[in-house]
Amino acid sequence: MQLFENIAYEIGDLLYKKNHPVLKKSRGYVDDQASNFLAQEIIDKVKSHATVVSWAGVASAIPGGELASGGAIIASTWKMYYDINKVIGVSFSDNFLKSVASGIVGNLASNGLAFAATAVVNKIPVIGQVAGAVAGPAINRTALYTAAYSYLSILKQVLDYGDVTEDGFKAVMSGGSPSRTLSGSSSGSSSNAEVARRIIADTLGVSISNVRPEKRFIEDLGADSLDLVELVMRFESHFGIEIPDDVAESISTVQEAIRLVDVYTS
Repeated sequence: MQLFENIAYEIGDLLYKKNHPVLKKSRGYVDDQASNFLAQEIIDKVKSHATVVSWAGVASAIPGGELASGGAIIASTWKMYYDINKVIGVSFSDNFLKSVASGIVGNLASNGLAFAATAVVNKIPVIGQVAGAVAGPAINRTALYTAAYSYLSILKQVLDYGDVTEDGFKAVMSGGSPSRTLSGSSSGSSSNAEVARRIIADTLGVSISNVRPEKRFIEDLGADSLDLVELVMRFESHFGIEIPDDVAESISTVQEAIRLVDVYTS
């Protein structure tokens, strides 16, 4: 199984655990098979675009054809990203997707994959064009699968924190945390309270609308002791703080958790 396929199934499982509406919308119900169906849709989209770039790989054996092949990879990559987004219910602008595709494919090329590798093969005397015609499709296909893996990995990281936004995606691409943009603000900032509410919702698998100040973790939100330990760990990881065990054990409501975050980040 290709690496991108593993990530596709992980995303399907993640959306299932979140009871994501895209599962209901596209399949009419949510059960333990819905996430697998969604993952398979993603995999089918990727493989469909891989077929397109494979044919472009044959053309790369022609002198100068590697440039056309590279253009085909970038075009197929951003269209593939668009199709993946449709499957999981994410909406990005075309310009944003093209920029992401160019960045990811450009990074692959700089690391010796895709059309850059094909260009090297084609320079081999006499057998270059024949070898290029054989190797080109495989190289292009591998490049697209790697681009799919990169994109899906970023999507999964953003999904781990909440809704997928362009700001959150860009934050992960640049090595940051998507949780810095969870409020949806165009400036990319959000209050500690809003971020804390999102982390609580994701950790406990509940709707953000249910995470209100007066809600009790165990009685109202269905948390257990392990959930609360994980919640504190996520607070510490995201906000870069350390919460003493005795203080963490005293948290019983959403308001107390938010107040605790404010105290330790001030």
